[in-house]
Amino acid sequence: MFNQNLLKAKIIEKGISTIKLCNELGICEATFYRKISRNGDFSRFEIKKITDTLDLSAEERDNIFFAH
Repeated sequence: MFNQNLLKAKIIEKGISTIKLCNELGICEATFYRKISRNGDFSRFEIKKITDTLDLSAEERDNIFFAH
């Protein structure tokens, strides 16, 4: 299950703007927010880019995108 609140918190914690993250993903903000609202409908590529951009550990990544 996708943890929307944890992703938003990590974006704020890392000081990365949503616009910058969207640019890294190659998507517009509307698409990003739609993916969030659909319980994290992110591709593997997008999860990897988010992990790299936010410098997430494997545990943080798993807690966000693969939470139980």
